[in-house]
Amino acid sequence: MHSITALAAVATMTSFVLVAGTPVGESAKISIPFPTGEAAVTAHPPVPTFGTAPTEQPDVAAALGNSNVRNYCPYPIYLYVCNQQGCGSVVTVAAKTGTWSAPISSTTGDGVSIKIGTAPGEVQKAILQLEYTNSNGLIYFDASQVNGNPFTQYGYTLTDNVGLEEWCPPPCTSCPFVFNTPTDGTVYNIPNSDSIGFSLCQHSG
Repeated sequence: MHSITALAAVATMTSFVLVAGTPVGESAKISIPFPTGEAAVTAHPPVPTFGTAPTEQPDVAAALGNSNVRNYCPYPIYLYVCNQQGCGSVVTVAAKTGTWSAPISSTTGDGVSIKIGTAPGEVQKAILQLEYTNSNGLIYFDASQVNGNPFTQYGYTLTDNVGLEEWCPPPCTSCPFVFNTPTDGTVYNIPNSDSIGFSLCQHSG
């Protein structure tokens, strides 16, 4: 079970540093005070509240992009999606090219964490997470191993549909873009009409 108290605490997070003048589509290093506790607690990229933030995009009313997970592993994977209100049902994605896709959340500022494991249920560890926040016409997103990573044998790729392809090779211990602690990864941003995703067990988009 996830902690409602911890989820509420996440919604109040405002302390972080955004690299000034970071253009849309480029990475921004930030320091994020992630919550502690169960893996089901959403720890999402925060939205700028001070400093120089990316300019609001004119196409905020355009159709939203998707969050995608492609499973190239030789076994099924299990994922569930959490936001500030709680977590959805577990979804099974078939082995070898099974694909899951869902629209980016239309709720502004709502942190979303797509939690992926190799066992069914809201497992504590290990869970690889694709995290994002939709705000100011942008998606702020990252890859997190703060709660572990069950794909160390094969690796995975963090992608978007505008050119990002960050490969985390086995054993997934030297991937500078990934959050292994609350402060050591990279948060990316793209217009919220674009899409983001993971390709698991394969170096590809």
